[in-house]
Amino acid sequence: MDTQTRLNPDNERDERIGLILNEYLDRRARGERVSEAELLAQHPDLADDLREHLNVVQDLRPAGGKIEDLVRKGILSPADDARCLAQLGPYKITGYIGRGGMGIVLKAYEESLNRTVALKILRPDLADDAAILSRFEREAKAAAALQHPNIVTVYAVGTETGSHYIAMEYVAGSNLTELIRHHGSLPTELARHVFRQLLSALDAAHRAGLIHRDVKSSNILLDCGLQIADCGLEAPGGPRASIPDPRSLTVKLADFGLARMRSSQTQLTIADSVIGTPEYMSPEQARGDESIDHRADLYSAGVVLYEMLTGRTPFKADTPTATLHRILYEEPQDPRTLAKDGDAILASLALRLMAKRPEDRFGTASQAIDAFDSGERVHLPSRRRQLKRAAWLWLVATVMIAAGVSLTIMLARRPPNLAEIRVDPDNRCRINARYGDDTEWKAFFEFPERVKSIEDARLIDVDGQGTWWAVAGTYMPRDDGHTLFAFDADKEEIWQLRLSLDSAWPGPDADVRDPWSCKAIAAGNLDNRPGEELVVAAHHFTNYPAHISVIDPGTGDARLTFWHPGHVMSVAIHPHLFGPDCPAIIVVANNNRPGRFPRLRSDDEDTLVRYTIVHAVMVLDPEKMERLPVAVGGTSDTPPAGLHAYAVLDMLPGGISRPADAADVAALNEEEWAIVESTRLVPGPLDAALEPRIQIEIQRSKVAGGALLTVDDNLRALKVQPISGDLIQDIDYWQERWLPVVQNGEYVRE
Repeated sequence: MDTQTRLNPDNERDERIGLILNEYLDRRARGERVSEAELLAQHPDLADDLREHLNVVQDLRPAGGKIEDLVRKGILSPADDARCLAQLGPYKITGYIGRGGMGIVLKAYEESLNRTVALKILRPDLADDAAILSRFEREAKAAAALQHPNIVTVYAVGTETGSHYIAMEYVAGSNLTELIRHHGSLPTELARHVFRQLLSALDAAHRAGLIHRDVKSSNILLDCGLQIADCGLEAPGGPRASIPDPRSLTVKLADFGLARMRSSQTQLTIADSVIGTPEYMSPEQARGDESIDHRADLYSAGVVLYEMLTGRTPFKADTPTATLHRILYEEPQDPRTLAKDGDAILASLALRLMAKRPEDRFGTASQAIDAFDSGERVHLPSRRRQLKRAAWLWLVATVMIAAGVSLTIMLARRPPNLAEIRVDPDNRCRINARYGDDTEWKAFFEFPERVKSIEDARLIDVDGQGTWWAVAGTYMPRDDGHTLFAFDADKEEIWQLRLSLDSAWPGPDADVRDPWSCKAIAAGNLDNRPGEELVVAAHHFTNYPAHISVIDPGTGDARLTFWHPGHVMSVAIHPHLFGPDCPAIIVVANNNRPGRFPRLRSDDEDTLVRYTIVHAVMVLDPEKMERLPVAVGGTSDTPPAGLHAYAVLDMLPGGISRPADAADVAALNEEEWAIVESTRLVPGPLDAALEPRIQIEIQRSKVAGGALLTVDDNLRALKVQPISGDLIQDIDYWQERWLPVVQNGEYVRE
């Protein structure tokens, strides 16, 4: 929604209440002295509503910080150990850490694993909301999959006696808010050390598809790895914290995913799109935009950097609404006007990250890290555009004076939009392009020879309004380690991406670090919003896994990812397979670990497939895919989320593998050597009489000839028709060899 709508008095009241209460609870959690009477006096027009909500919050506010009050309310159980204050399931409560808008955080001891944990307990009034609980568990589990030294580790998510909790790594130290409150601006070396680790944490999270959306200094914990007194840190509420030695300090980013929660039954949190702490909100969050991406986190990181440099946030005001107004309409002061000895490079980085437009910030946290590590000042792209525009106009004016050339003609000399791209048939390292109505192919971009070849290249409409970019994927990485690249019509590189993933391959015996190769690219609309998405298949050079990722073309970030135990040959997007405007991703691959499937084990007497490698086709539902990578197979009775259908062709891929019993090789009939070459999609009429179909081209590798196998959305073989040669056309023959494994998201049973 636009700013005028969001600030309309008819829509503003609930959001104001949510912002005021969130800020109030955060301030109380940080130990600030702010009373309810003071809060009500500051907002007399909202006093009745605020008083009602504060009464709800009392359910999870131990008087004077006493754990006994939580026991009395039934949130905790009495301790069975005299050394502890209370307990919750396997956790012995030993202390009180703090409180926030979502609940309370306690210090606890997990006896079975001999470790201290931080236990976050969800507020009771939110626990009755099924939507909140679902998101609470889903996003906490997603955060638990992140293993990174600068992210607080989530150990467990559970429920005990009606209390929903998350058990997390306990960080024995202060947070960045406490340090800045006590000391103001921080020394440059310390600010650099903290900020570099914060960017590293965000880079890992964004690559895994997670957006924090509440990055702020109080969520940045400072762990010295020593005794607290040895590194100058003390927990909130303790003695004044001294400046720590950066060499002994590890930054831990906390509360991943929790800021995304909302309650449909209370107004204690505002709408999902504007949730967050006002002073750290990006302009798009302040506007209440429906689509918030990872660049909102980069903006908030810029605010944190600004705060470390100056001792204050850039847009703090007396009320949340005034703060949001400043974020939307004012530019931040240069940090060096507030801290005269501030570092110029860090100041420029903070201002770049706090650009009003997301596209004027860095595209990814990785790019921000590269700029940070370069040791050079950065500038806002808008400023560079102004300088380029001024230089261009000066040049035009000069040429006009000297040669009498028309300004209109000069400004019109921009290349038209891209019409088509392809890999140069004579040079696999070069992309050729056609512009507008021109039929002539022209050299567009050439990669160094070390990439070996461009595996695939596609045009993508990034905004749904005809702004076409070229996307290319290479077999080997470029010198900078990237294998996927996006270019605009002016041949300028927009972003580049490594196709390796921070999340570990769920298989037991594969090292899947770099290098990865781009294998196939498809472009299409997967979310019914303006602009297309990319579907990119990548495979590892030396091990068997591949992954299929849905990538945001505007940023180069993977939104969804699906692992597969075998290499991928092609990907395509069927726009209407599940109904009008309900797209599916079709993937042709091979599976060289059939034993990972409960129904495809090839190592026992119940085997259903004869070969160690089989060709496969899968149908992925992007609406059900997860942000974090999930793998096909394993021992689970339930296929991974997003896998709608999966089928294999039980015919030996010629030259690729052999039957499980090597003695059978000589007895093979040549006609049974086949390979799935490609897919061709046939959407068909969108009515009940004729459902959409998929056609799979099957091409024999030893003898000329091929056929089109027509299947439905569950990969059931319906008919076969010849392409060339004399490949067997009997549908019974193919139905015997074409084995559906997953249909409608469930394993097919005997």
